[in-house]
Amino acid sequence: MKKMTLAGIDVSAASLVVAMERDGKPLPVATFENTPAGHRKLGRRLIAGGRTARVCLEATGIYSLDLALSMHATKGIALMVANPRATKDFARAFMQRAKTDTVDAASILEFLRRMPFQPWTAPEPDILDFRALARRINAPVTTQAQERNRLHAGSRCRGLTDVLRIEGEAHIAYLEESIARLTEQAVRIVGANPSLRSKFAHLVSAWHRDPERGPDSGRADCPAPGHDRAPVGCSCRPRSSTL
Repeated sequence: MKKMTLAGIDVSAASLVVAMERDGKPLPVATFENTPAGHRKLGRRLIAGGRTARVCLEATGIYSLDLALSMHATKGIALMVANPRATKDFARAFMQRAKTDTVDAASILEFLRRMPFQPWTAPEPDILDFRALARRINAPVTTQAQERNRLHAGSRCRGLTDVLRIEGEAHIAYLEESIARLTEQAVRIVGANPSLRSKFAHLVSAWHRDPERGPDSGRADCPAPGHDRAPVGCSCRPRSSTL
């Protein structure tokens, strides 16, 4: 019978705290950097000696995704990505009140031992690309809103010179162009991927039916980044200010 390593991983922005047991025997808690090099080092540790490994970590968005992809791609490692609420309720059921990275990693390891193992499936590359684009679009959208607010506030006082106004308007125009380029690429990915296209169609359909958020409310934007409610192509079009 092939020997196995079990590991529960507590993920933070900078580090991975890992509680492990090998062949049924607990190992000292280890810490790895949450970097590609740290992921590779952890992968080698888990399957050392020709072992297989079962690993559980919580879904923590951007901090856990690269680690999950690395573990998923490593031969010999089976990965489960748990809902943080499920692991929290599990710990509460064991009357566990302490909250440290080491305690959390041990709790995730115990969750892995006792709960049915649900293998994680990595998202399609197109979905990962779309996710990255959507997050990137949010940055200039936020900056653009801040710049507009500054111009608006400055227009109400004597502190806004022509130079500052011109610079602010030029920055807004640059951001609009960036948003438009990124949005165009995101829409292209959605249009070329049947799975994304179907999900987006359902999202837009629900948005149109929602009296609180739909087009008749007079205040809603399309759920696509950088889009409003005019229905063309993907049921919306880029905001006029971004093209």
